[in-house]
Amino acid sequence: MSVESSFAAADRGLQATYQPRFGDRLSPIRRSRRRLSDAVAGFVTSSQNFPDRGAGRGVHWVAATVTDATLEAEVPSLIKGLPVHPMKQLREQISEAIILLVVIGMVFLGIVLLIPIIPFFMLHAHFSDKQFEKDYSQFLERMAGACFFCYNSRKSSVEFARDVIVPELATSVHIVFVNGKEVEFGADSKYISRMLYDIKERKGFPYLLKIEDGQVANMSVNNQFYSIMIGRKPIEPLLDRMNTFFASGALKQIGS
Repeated sequence: MSVESSFAAADRGLQATYQPRFGDRLSPIRRSRRRLSDAVAGFVTSSQNFPDRGAGRGVHWVAATVTDATLEAEVPSLIKGLPVHPMKQLREQISEAIILLVVIGMVFLGIVLLIPIIPFFMLHAHFSDKQFEKDYSQFLERMAGACFFCYNSRKSSVEFARDVIVPELATSVHIVFVNGKEVEFGADSKYISRMLYDIKERKGFPYLLKIEDGQVANMSVNNQFYSIMIGRKPIEPLLDRMNTFFASGALKQIGS
């Protein structure tokens, strides 16, 4: 089979495959394929180029290989700039519109289904808050007079607070460790979190807390704590200040 006949057969295959979709717009593609066939015809002259295939089969193989492989590479680039068939464009627009309508419908359906549930969530949150406030008040009554030393997990100071300050405190003082955002105080951790959350003047850890008459007094010893730690000063002045806060009426002390 000659190169010309092989490429002619390939062109007929090209036309049969793409003619129904692109019609006369295949002319640029076929001209490109024609130029390619002329180049290959000058190269394939004898069976020496394909000793394991034979002359006729070699020519046909080159033509078929070039046409098949090149078709995949050439056709998209050549037809990319060609105008899209109106019917195809219309079908694509209809498909996009259907998808959009389905998405909108699903969102609308989800909203419709959630509307009846929202009041239940609001009621649940309302009663949960009321229950927490009641439990918190009971906690304050139960822990009346309790004192707390609260320190956090800051790397530069956690060891000093744990190993130097805590051992010097009275055994009646409750130790609260705040690990990141987690308060570690057993089952009552949520109430300690509330006490810390209600601190208005946030000067930094460590904080001292004391429950008096259903209220929580608080004081930060941050400045003195770090001054002693960094300056390697005696801790007695800090301990005296903390013990004074715990022993006296803390609310009166802060108010005076």
